[in-house]
Parts: sequence; structure tokens; C-alpha cells
Amino acid sequence: MSGMTKAYARNSRSQLSVGKRVVLPLVRREAGKRKGAGVVEVGCGPGTLLAALAPTIAVEPLGLDRDALGVSLARKAGLRARRADFRRIPASLKGQFGVSFSNEALHWTPAPPVRFLRAAWFYRFLPAAARARFSEGLRGAAQLLKPGGAAVLQFGGRGQIQALFEAFDWALAHPRFERYRGRLWYPTYYPDPRSLPRLLARAGLKAVRVRVWSEPLTERSPAETVAFVRAFTERTFLGSIGASDRELFYLRLEERLRETGLRRVRWQRTLVVVRKPG
Repeated sequence: MSGMTKAYARNSRSQLSVGKRVVLPLVRREAGKRKGAGVVEVGCGPGTLLAALAPTIAVEPLGLDRDALGVSLARKAGLRARRADFRRIPASLKGQFGVSFSNEALHWTPAPPVRFLRAAWFYRFLPAAARARFSEGLRGAAQLLKPGGAAVLQFGGRGQIQALFEAFDWALAHPRFERYRGRLWYPTYYPDPRSLPRLLARAGLKAVRVRVWSEPLTERSPAETVAFVRAFTERTFLGSIGASDRELFYLRLEERLRETGLRRVRWQRTLVVVRKPG
């Protein structure tokens, strides 16, 4: 997610909405059960959720993000934030928190190993490689916790924004994009809910609550949706191609969304509340 935090803060109503509506109330409840316990956000970005949470709990929360810009923006807003990859938790942070939480971050994964490269578009990962990366994120959230601590984790599930990916396919079906085949990575993994108990157990977490649901985009128009997509692709998925070709992609994507409409583009949300035995 590196390099997109400013655009994310401007164009991510759907993401921030679920965080404020669903995730933060549960974080406050779990923090209230553990008086004086530390709270840490995994993948804090510019700190929007941290800012909403901080005045409502007893202990100032800490945000972690691998993106230097996100951490800088959070600190400028007066929040506690530290640069760290939640798949490689620093030893000094392990076992230090009563509550960890994450909103729309765990499904972002690093690029898969070189052996998985193929001459094709790569915004959908091969499951085995991506599942391993996702599991690393779960383990990181667990390692932050003290025994008996709780994690509130919200991420995309199987079928997430599938209709939007189909529009990506259409936008990329243009001769100017042929030169980039095998170079375009949209690094996400959306797990099947049926696999979650096994994945959580391997991470050392016990599920207390699992909720799976679908909801429409908060973005109201194709133009707003493309602005949201731009925040997640301009420096990542499309970072290796020329500026004029990026703009062609966004123009074609908006054209396709105007033709097909936004009703079929839906979030597949997954929420788990888990505990670390101890």
C-alpha cells in the first residue's frame, strides 16, 4: 500500500465507513474489558481511524504501517505511529498489547515469489502464494497481543469487488497494454470464509465471532469509484507503466463502469473477533 495514503484519505469512503461503523465499536468494547491495556492498529495509513479512536479509550493507541508517508501523516496529526511491517513484527512490540485491530489491511500482500510469474495480468494472485502472505499478517496481529488479548480484524472475502476486476479486464484489453503483460500486480488475497478457522488456528488465534456480509460501494458514481481505484493503483498496480497509459486505463475503466453501472460492484466483508489463548 506504499505511496497511496494521501489519495486513500481523500477517496476511501467505503473503507473508512466500515471501519467507523463496525470495527471501532468492537475495539472500544474489547479495550473496555481490559482496563489500561494497550491498543495497536495494524495498517494505520494516515491515522484516520486512530484519530477517531484515541479520544474514546483510556490509553493512547499506537498505529503501525509499512508506508513511511502514512506514518508521517499520522504523526503530523498528533498520533502515535511507527513504521513496521505487520508480517515481520519487531521484537520490542511482541506481546505488548491487549487489543490489536485492522481494517482493510490484511488482504494486501507482497508480490508472490518469482516462481509464480507467468505471461499474464497478475492482479489476481495464485491462491497458495497469496494465502501464505495473508497468514503472515494474521500471525503478526497475534504476535502483538499479550496472552488473553483480543484482535478485531476486518478484511475482504472471496468475491470482493469481482465486477470491478472484470472492468479492469475490459480496460486492459487495449493494444497499448500488451507490452506490460506479466508486469501488472494488484496484490490482494480475499480468503474463502470456510478457510478462516484453520488459518486463524495456525496463527495462534481462537475465533470468538465471525461475520461475513455484502454491501454496496459508498462511492456514488463511476468517477468517484475511479478516484478510489486510482488511490490503490497509481503507485502500485500501475506504478511500472507510463503516465499516459495509466490515464488511458482510468478513462477506459470509467467508461466501462458507466456502461455496466455500479450495482454489481459489491464489497464482500469479513470480520473476525479473535482471542490469543493464555
